[in-house]
Amino acid sequence: MTEPPSIFRQEALESRAAAKRVGGELLRLDSRWLRWSYWGVLGLIVAGLAMTVLTRTDATTTGPAVLNPDGTFSALIPAVAAPQLKGARTMRIESVAGADRVRATAIVDHVEPADDAAASRAGLPPPQQPSILLSGTLDEPESSAVRPPTEVRGRAIVVLRSEPVFQMFARRLGAMLG
Repeated sequence: MTEPPSIFRQEALESRAAAKRVGGELLRLDSRWLRWSYWGVLGLIVAGLAMTVLTRTDATTTGPAVLNPDGTFSALIPAVAAPQLKGARTMRIESVAGADRVRATAIVDHVEPADDAAASRAGLPPPQQPSILLSGTLDEPESSAVRPPTEVRGRAIVVLRSEPVFQMFARRLGAMLG
């Protein structure tokens, strides 16, 4: 019976055997650099874990809004956010009115499905997708910075939930793994 051919070239085998005879040396690293690198990497890992526990992230939905001079507002948001509206934390309206930036928190008084006619009555563009029409009052209607002299178009931002980054990762990982 003959021996099967080697998977290594003959030159490679000879070079390997010659290196053993010459007496090669292992790569040596300065222990001070290893120690600093180890503690640096460990510190970065601890800081990253602390940030995922301490930092919060908001899940929001947005849509067009109109601020009225009487301190009321109307806004359109996507209908897919409807199940999460009950637990919504805050709603704010942001707009640029001339050189001023208008920012206000809002109190929602009325929620209804939005169609083209309802959006038109509220002074909003027709919805491009199934939407919900929110209307209500601004939190501080007596403030001149919040209460515009004329109708102002802006953006409604509804904070649906706020959670630590760690909790968000855990929730999404659980959803991925089933």
